Amino acid sequence: MKKEVIKLQLVFKNHFKKRSNPSSQLFYKKLQFYKIHDYSKIVN
Repeated sequence: MKKEVIKLQLVFKNHFKKRSNPSSQLFYKKLQFYKIHDYSKIVN
C-alpha cells in the first residue's frame, strides 16, 4: 500500500504541473478512491 501511495504522489505532482490536463479530474477520483485526503502534503 505504501508503494502505491508513493506512486500516486509522484503522478499527482506530474498532474499538478499540467493543470490543463483533462485526465487530472480522473486522477482526483483515484486519489479519493485510495482515501488520500492530505492533498497539501502530496503537492508540497
